[in-house]
Amino acid sequence: MLKCLAEIRNKFTAPFTDIPYILQASYYPALDGVRGVAIVLVVLVHIGINHYLRPLHLFLDSGFGVHLFFVLSGFLITTRLLKETVKNGQLSLRRFYFRRALRILPASCFFLGVVAMLNWYYQLNMPVVDFLESLFFLNNLPLKNGTFVTAHFWTLAVEEQFYLTFPLLSYFGINTYFFVASVFVIFVPLISVMGTIGILDIHYLPVQVIRYIFWKGPVMILAGALFAILLIKDMIPRFMVPKCGLLGLLLFILALAIHSRYFVGYIPFLCEYLSALLLAWMLVILVHDRDWLSRIFKSKFFIYTGILSYSVYLWQQPFIGSRAWEPWLHPLRGLPLPVLIVIKLVLITAIACASYYFVERPFLKIKKNFR
Repeated sequence: MLKCLAEIRNKFTAPFTDIPYILQASYYPALDGVRGVAIVLVVLVHIGINHYLRPLHLFLDSGFGVHLFFVLSGFLITTRLLKETVKNGQLSLRRFYFRRALRILPASCFFLGVVAMLNWYYQLNMPVVDFLESLFFLNNLPLKNGTFVTAHFWTLAVEEQFYLTFPLLSYFGINTYFFVASVFVIFVPLISVMGTIGILDIHYLPVQVIRYIFWKGPVMILAGALFAILLIKDMIPRFMVPKCGLLGLLLFILALAIHSRYFVGYIPFLCEYLSALLLAWMLVILVHDRDWLSRIFKSKFFIYTGILSYSVYLWQQPFIGSRAWEPWLHPLRGLPLPVLIVIKLVLITAIACASYYFVERPFLKIKKNFR
């Protein structure tokens, strides 16, 4: 036991000078497939698929897809940050932020521009502050905001705030990054769960703040980041990464099941937390790319959907709901739900493809020059 602990300590404190072979690839197609799975879950729930699952006593939570995005984002960004640090000796924050801006801003600004025109044409009376909060990625803050068309920008706000803060820790070394992330991932869920079961007073302001932070995503992002560091440090035991894809599939199914509020024994915060850890473990298995589960995620459908996922996520929001209640969908009122779902899927896909090829892709080509 002591020998094992000493080995773990030595691996953790060892200088970080080399990238493990498993992470030397510049692209992981299976992880693009994970994006595809996540966005499919989000869209299907948002346009009414649960209507057909209820008779089967099943329920999908769109929050699961969002949390899958968060875990994946933390895993990938941390991996790229540390790989760049090893390759160049240090991280160029200027280049990093410029890459993030080219990735996020063009499509989001285009979306907000279209929403502004919809606001004018349909007289939605959206306040200017709502556009400003979306433009500057502040929608996750407890402000009076969030008309339905831009409500989904809270997830982008969480991502951008993570990009602005945690990369700074790379200047203090991987161990500092790991320590700070560990504090968040351990203590924020712990305090949140203690408030839920009554050990701590949920009316106490610090507890309220911590619980709010948990729900808004940072813990999920940092769970992915921690597993990325453990993988880079070669601190993940081999038994956690079997060659058989069955474990990865079981992790995904279990993470999906316990995340739902209809899960037997569901405890708020705790189940979402455990779900995030299971998803991060699944990503580690997929990165090794040596089983049939990886091949499923690498299918053309999931990869292509993953490539389009950002645009799809932006443009699914104006079609949200199981009915045509948005003013631009009023001509579709009265159609059966199956027909409405198909029409919404076609519209979302068409607009997302146009957004990707004419807005996102040109800037992504520029982004490649700043690797």
